[in-house]
Amino acid sequence: MIIRNLDLQPHQTMACASQAEAAARVRSLAELREALAWAAVQGCPVRVLGEGSNVLAAERVDGLTLINEMVGLQVVRQSDTTVTVDVGSGINWHWWVRFSSAQGWHGLENLALIPGTVGAAPVQNIGAYGVEVEAFVEQVEALNLRSGEQRIFRHKDCAFSYRDSVFKGAERELWLITRVRFCLPFHFSPVLTYGPLQSLQNPTPRGLIDQVCQVRQQKLPNPWQMPNAGSFFTNPVVDQAQADALQKAFPGIPVFPAGQGRCKLAAGWLIDQAGWKGQSDPESGVGTWPQQALVIVNPQKRPRSDVLAFAERIQEAVEDRYEVRLEREPRLFG
Repeated sequence: MIIRNLDLQPHQTMACASQAEAAARVRSLAELREALAWAAVQGCPVRVLGEGSNVLAAERVDGLTLINEMVGLQVVRQSDTTVTVDVGSGINWHWWVRFSSAQGWHGLENLALIPGTVGAAPVQNIGAYGVEVEAFVEQVEALNLRSGEQRIFRHKDCAFSYRDSVFKGAERELWLITRVRFCLPFHFSPVLTYGPLQSLQNPTPRGLIDQVCQVRQQKLPNPWQMPNAGSFFTNPVVDQAQADALQKAFPGIPVFPAGQGRCKLAAGWLIDQAGWKGQSDPESGVGTWPQQALVIVNPQKRPRSDVLAFAERIQEAVEDRYEVRLEREPRLFG
């Protein structure tokens, strides 16, 4: 069951050169507990890896790496307007979006083609084109990697916010999410308020998914052809006074309301205007994608240190120009 010196390069979409000291593929709670018991005997740390779409792996990851392959899907209840479904955390996210929509369970269509697993979705509260997954998460079932305790996190316990949750903050790396419970409406009410979706008129659920996929494929490289971790930086949130000052100094800067007197800036625009769109390091090859400045690519599959060094140069350039510090979205693994 325990795999020694597993090559992790194929297990993360940024394809950073990496090797796990020990690893285990877990497909059930029983296998998970068995792996955790082994780690306890060894006295080694435990980390969880899904499809690796939002991680930057170290060259050597010590301890035990759990590769989450937990599946399963169960309808819990139905009403006249909604269906509630438990979904295994190791299921591919895009598959779940397409499957749920095809069943007549709606709401997730705007989140099509986001890489990763179902279990990763609530960790950073994934979102796209005006929709965030938290709107449809009723609860999250997780197992404590240290104590073995099983716990249900109700929606309010998850502390969801923009690209954040309790699993990314206060409870970071403490829990392995085993199942996510979704409550989805039967009525299809498409959200078409963002960018290229605004041109759609009365789309079908399948039509909306296809359009979202087309837009994402135009802007984002296929990670299995061009290694990347999707959006590398989150859109910064600033207070109204700073947003007003930036709009005065830089006419045309995109600013969006973020609630509670705060505003969200477009990180891709900031990077582009700072001159970093389509740029790359001549030695490592690490660079930004020409069609989307938010995406950092790693064509030579270089180590994490090279990726972080390039990202730091972008952060410094944006901060020097706009006095705004971009925050990294992918988490460090190992």
